This record gives sequence, C-alpha cells and structure tokens, in this order.
Amino acid sequence: GLAKAARRRAEWILVTGGDPAVIFAAGLASQAAARAINPALPEIEAEAGALHLAAARAVSGAPRAEAASRAAAILRQALEHNPLLGLDYADLKRQAEALVAASAPPS
Repeated sequence: GLAKAARRRAEWILVTGGDPAVIFAAGLASQAAARAINPALPEIEAEAGALHLAAARAVSGAPRAEAASRAAAILRQALEHNPLLGLDYADLKRQAEALVAASAPPS
C-alpha cells in the first residue's frame, strides 16, 4: 500500500543522497491510517517495521539504535502473528537486529 510505496521512495532518496525524513513521516502516517482501518493485519505492522528500519539507516548514533530496535521489535511481532510474512520481511528483521547489535556500546 501507500506505506510500502513511501518506504521504497524514502530508500531511493536515501541512496541518492537526499533527506527522506518527510517521506518517512508520510509512510508512517499512511501505516497508522491503515492500522486504524484494520488493526489486526500483520502486514501493516511489518511495513511499519520496514519503515523504521529505513529511518534507522538514515541517521546515526542513538537515533539509529532506537529506530533499529523499534524496527526489529515490530518485525518480530508481525512475523510471530503471520509467519508467511517471513518471505518478504525476515531479511529486514535480520538487518534491523544487525543494526541494533552494531549500535550497542562495546562491553
């Protein structure tokens, strides 16, 4: 839907060196509107997680860790509710978890 299109557009803007913040906000707004219509649809949650992952890639430091952590949690929950989403979102969940691990302070 609209959230997926916004995520893909934001990812393209990010790759080409632009600021995708407005597109991320629009994608999250679309996702929230879709959730208001059908809150039980795991695909909506999965796309929210993907948007948060894309947002994490656009920033650094603590905001990156926070967005990646949120993405991983949302994607994990969506995949628990519908394991078939793993075909499209399992790799994104792994990427989010890797960003979280890379953002953790050394122990």
